[in-house]
Amino acid sequence: IVLCITIFGAGIVIAALVTYSSLSQILQSFYTGSQ
Repeated sequence: IVLCITIFGAGIVIAALVTYSSLSQILQSFYTGSQ
């Protein structure tokens, strides 16, 4: 059970990191394109 929670938490962290990096990249491209 603990292993499942650890894997689930790691998946959430990885998904959050991927979403944050893609969002920052989109915002950066949008910011540079608007100038």
